Amino acid sequence: AYIGKDALYINRKLIEIKSPLTDFNYATLVKKSGLLYLEFKYSAFTRTGEQTYTTRVLVPPGLNQEEIANQVLNEVNSH
Repeated sequence: AYIGKDALYINRKLIEIKSPLTDFNYATLVKKSGLLYLEFKYSAFTRTGEQTYTTRVLVPPGLNQEEIANQVLNEVNSH
């Protein structure tokens, strides 16, 4: 996965979280069942109305990964 300030690229799919007709809500770090992942919440306006989405990105295990994930969150949430 690639995480940018305006978009996520996961499994060959581009997800724009800060573009026209898209409203970025927030990103958070979640620990559940021994897994650590980043959770991105955003809404997109479609012809049928507003749709809310949640995208989860697994944080790989390893040294300092939680610290790095928190740095990513700070960067994404600050814009």
